[in-house]
Amino acid sequence: MSTQINDVRGLLGNLPMEMPKFLSDATIRRFLRARNWSTVEAAKNLKEAASWRRQYKPEKICWENIADSENGARRAYIPDYLDKNGRMVFITLPTIKVFVTPPKIKYKEI
Repeated sequence: MSTQINDVRGLLGNLPMEMPKFLSDATIRRFLRARNWSTVEAAKNLKEAASWRRQYKPEKICWENIADSENGARRAYIPDYLDKNGRMVFITLPTIKVFVTPPKIKYKEI
């Protein structure tokens, strides 16, 4: 397994130096597992994920940025407890959409 992780690191080039927190061994292992241990596919998906992270910068999102809209809509909140590692917990509540199918109308010929 460590050889596959090193192979993926080799395919990524300088990317692991640019994003060391994101491209940890655990992350590479998850991508390998998701791609059925294909190093080429895992590297391709990691490059796409890194590109997305560069564009949207999810590590810079903080509660203050989304508090008003999400809390106002009652879709997310921060409870008064921490996770097992002492980090703040952020809970989102997905909206429930109900799809109603129109009633079937039966026609009777006269």
